[in-house]
Formats: sequence, C-alpha cells, structure tokens
Amino acid sequence: MRNVKKLLSLLLAMLVLCQGALIVSAEESCEDSTEAPETSYSGICGENLTWSLDVETGVLDITGTGEMYNQAPWHNYNKYIKTVNISNGVTFVGARAFNECSFLKSISIPDSVTRIAISAFSGCHSLTNVTLGRGITTIAPYTFYGCTSLTSITIPDSVISIRGEAFSGCHSLVDVTIPDSVTRIAISAFSGCHSLTNVTLGRGITTIEPYTFYGCTSLTSITIPDSVISIGGEAFSGCHSLVGVTIPDSVTSIGDASFFRCISLTEIIIPDSVTHIGAEAFSMCYDLASVTIGADVTSIGVSAFYGSTNLSSVYIDSCTIAADLNSHSACGNLVNYAESVMFGEAVADITDYVKNGNPYAESLDYNGKTYYSYSNHEHAWEEYIVEVNGCANPGFDGYKCSECYALKGDFVTIPHDCSAKWYSNSNNHWHLCSVCGDRTDTTEHAFSGDTDKDCNVCGELRNVFGDVNNDSAINSLDAALVLKYDSDLIDETQLALDNADMNRDGEINSLDAAFILRYDAELE
Repeated sequence: MRNVKKLLSLLLAMLVLCQGALIVSAEESCEDSTEAPETSYSGICGENLTWSLDVETGVLDITGTGEMYNQAPWHNYNKYIKTVNISNGVTFVGARAFNECSFLKSISIPDSVTRIAISAFSGCHSLTNVTLGRGITTIAPYTFYGCTSLTSITIPDSVISIRGEAFSGCHSLVDVTIPDSVTRIAISAFSGCHSLTNVTLGRGITTIEPYTFYGCTSLTSITIPDSVISIGGEAFSGCHSLVGVTIPDSVTSIGDASFFRCISLTEIIIPDSVTHIGAEAFSMCYDLASVTIGADVTSIGVSAFYGSTNLSSVYIDSCTIAADLNSHSACGNLVNYAESVMFGEAVADITDYVKNGNPYAESLDYNGKTYYSYSNHEHAWEEYIVEVNGCANPGFDGYKCSECYALKGDFVTIPHDCSAKWYSNSNNHWHLCSVCGDRTDTTEHAFSGDTDKDCNVCGELRNVFGDVNNDSAINSLDAALVLKYDSDLIDETQLALDNADMNRDGEINSLDAAFILRYDAELE
C-alpha cells in the first residue's frame, strides 16, 4: 500500500513538471510568434523601377529606369516618408504618387523625368522646397495643390505649360518667377496663395486666364509683360495688397471683375490698345484715386468702377466713352466720386455731356478750359436707398442729387450667400457663394479608415474613376465631358479631373473616354 502511494506521488510530481514545461514552452512560443516592427519596406513601382523605404530615417529611394506606376505601392507607409530620392533614369512620376505624404519636406526631380501626372504632390503639407528637373514640359493639374508649407519653387525654362490649380492653396509660397518658355498658365493656377507677394511673368504668356491669382491677398506687385493681350475674368480678384499694376500696350481686353476688390490699388492707366473693360473690372477698389482711360476704349462694363469712393481724378481720351458717360449705368460709375474729370483732345464734342447735367465731378476740363463748376451747383438731395443684392452687389443707404447724381450716405454689404451643399474635388470640399462664387469653409475630406469610401462630411467618393460630372454614375455623359476637355472646349473646372484618367497614364484624352464607354456598356 505504501509503495502504491509513493508511485502515485511520483506520477503527480511528473505531471506537475510536465505542466510547467508546457507553460514555459507556450510562453516561448508566444514570444517567438511576436514579430518585431518592420524597419524597411521595398518592392516594384514600375516595369524597370524598384523602391525601398527606410522607416527609421524616412528616406524613400526610387531606382531604375522608365515610367513609374500610377498606383504608388508605398501609400500605406506615407506617414514614414520624409525624403524622396528619385534616381536619374526615371522618366515619369505617376498620378498621386506622393499625394498626402504629410511629412515630406523637400523633393528634387531629376532631369530624366519628362512628365509628372495629376496630383502627384497634392496635400504634402510639410513640403517646403521643390526643384524641378529640366526635362519637365508641363506641370499637371493639382500637382502641388494644397502644399501649404511650400515657400519656393524653381520652374525650369523647359516648362511650357502650367495647368489648372497646379499651385492653388500653396499658402506659404512667397515669390514666383515664370520663365519665358511658359506659354500658358491655366485657370486658378496660383489661386489662394495667400503669402504670395511678388510675381514675374515671362514673355511667353499671351493670356492671363480667369482666376489665375484669385485671392492672393498679399500680392503687392505683378510684372505683366508686353506679350499679354488679354486679362481674364477675376484674374486678380481679391488681391487686397496690390498697390499698383502696369498694363502694357499689348493688352486689348480686361475681363469682368479682373481687379475686383483690389482695395489697395491707387492708380490705373488703361493704355490706348485696350478696347474693352469688363463689368466690375475695378469695382470695390476703395483706394483708387486716379484713372486714365485710353483713346481706343469703346466699351466699359456696368459697374466697372463701382465703389471707388476715393477717386479724385479721371482722364478720358476717347470720344466714344465720353458719349457713354451720359448714361449712369453705361459709364460704370467711372466718375461718380471723382473730384475732377478731364477729356483729352480725342474728344471732339462734350456739349451733350455738359447739357445733361453731368458730370458728377467738381470740375470738367476740356483742352484746359473749365466747362462746369461743381462747387457752384446746389444739390437737390432726394432719399436714395438701394437694396443689397448679395455679397457681390452692396446696397446704399443715403441720398442722391436729382440733378448731378452725386451720392452721400453709406454702402451696405452682407456676408456670402452659401447653401448647405458641398462642392468638392479629390482633396477638399467647400461651400460656394451663389452670388460671387467665392469658396468658403474649405477643408480636407474626412474618411473613417482606409476602407471607407465616402467622406464623412460631404459624401465625396474616394477615387471614383470615371464619374467625371460627379453625379454618382459612370456613363456616356462622362465620356462626352472627357472628349470636350481633350478638344479644349471646356477647362479643368468643368469636370472632376482626378476621376477622368481611367487608364492612369497621367493624360486625359479619348482613350479615357473609350474606357468609360466600355464600362457603361459592361464590356469592362
């Protein structure tokens, strides 16, 4: 009996030892199965290109020759990327290649690169400096969109085209020099660059397109070369710090609201070459004191100088415009506040102008002779109230002289009129003022996670290729827009550009339209 007990005790002890061994073995197994964090990643990013990322240093190296894929394989590791080295031999940087690399600080593109696709560096908020190689001919749409820390950019003289919104929203960009090689700067290319103070345009530019420098609130000077023949609508609208601008003799047309709300502009000389000044071209230029109108101006849009309350002198060298001034609306409020108006020798007859109770000015001079003394005129004041018509058209609360139309009182304004509807592109969403078209509440899309397809705020779909008109459907209407864009019948603002590049080759053309039609026919 005693031997049996000893045997049982021995067996129990062995069992305990085995259990301990199993526990230790299990712990060791757990330790062995816990993988250490990766310190580097690598792979293929083109047919003859490879990439490697050192997580500890944040250096991404791209080596080899040829074109980069559009779908960058390192996007899951964007948070580690601080520096990018692109070897000489790479010829193409893919669409959205470094989009949202928030910690990327500088980039140098080698001379071997000939193309950079759309949105390649958009949303790189820490990017401060960029050097482009001499192989680049086109800076694609949205290339540096929203790079809020970008302070400098060197544009080589190989570049011939800067596409829509290429630098839009680069809030820290201070100085820009456009080389003579550039022949086109597309719509809104530098809009919203709030720190931009100086711009020098090359002699290859013939048109300053609409919204090019819209909302560049710190812009103090702009050099317009004599190659420019037209200034587009709202090209400099909202440039609050612009003090002076010289319009060369080559310019023939100044678009609607081109200098709207340039509140620091003090003097403007319209050369003889200009034939048309658009509506509201210099409206709300509160500090504008002196205006000279050239001899060949044949039309001035409504309210071209509306709200120029400090206007002291106007010189008009055109008989056509002198006749137009008899109409309060046709003259665009040109002399509504001027202390003196002088007509040049080109004006043959001002009889009708004087006879009709004009001007609104204190004195009217024609060839050195004063025809009308405003100081001797006793105003016949009548109550004059104009209702506010949105943010772009202030109202007036005061009095108007029934004989000379002089005003006294206050202008009344209201805030932007924005609906709850969100407008968006691939990076941001915003509200749009229904009156003046200004964007408000611009913010980046917010997604819950990597797999979430809808922005939590505006519902914008992430990477919806083919939906060019943003109607949540992919069909022949989208293909038609792509074909119109390829034929230069519409510009970048009229389609969701990021969704149009169906074959992801960095170009938007008839091939992309064909892919959309095949998809609509369920062939893809």
